[in-house]
Amino acid sequence: MLARIARVGDDKKLRKSFKLDKDGSVRVYAVGEGRGGHMYDFAWIEDRRTGRVVWEMSYLLTEHAGGSKKNGLFDGSVFLKSGEYEAVFETDDSHSFQRWNAAAPHDPRDWGVTVYKASSQ
Repeated sequence: MLARIARVGDDKKLRKSFKLDKDGSVRVYAVGEGRGGHMYDFAWIEDRRTGRVVWEMSYLLTEHAGGSKKNGLFDGSVFLKSGEYEAVFETDDSHSFQRWNAAAPHDPRDWGVTVYKASSQ
């Protein structure tokens, strides 16, 4: 595991740094809230040197995470160049870990983002 932000509550913006020694893919597992084409609790990855967003959990890239229809899941590979990064997870003012205003996702403890090292790294 390279970075983990989990069990995130309302009105949070949390960051976790990680470093890659070589170019390659990482696995990103993120569970958040989205409706009507927009994400309200979601993750992204920033290049720490430039501040540029290199990956973002968009509504169209998520699948249903169980429970309420607004629970979304991204579970996939993201290619990153070697360098230093920050995983970020931001929530709005409702529907978050242990404060669900609709049915919780199947994996409520992972409400947030986890970045895993690829098996070849």
